Amino acid sequence: MALFYAMYLAIFFVTFPSFAFLSEPFSISAIA
Repeated sequence: MALFYAMYLAIFFVTFPSFAFLSEPFSISAIA
């Protein structure tokens, strides 16, 4: 159970930033 939870967190923290980067490139480029 703990291993599954850790895998879920790992997948979330890897896919969420990439999704945000693809969905909002203008805001990120404006900040950077």
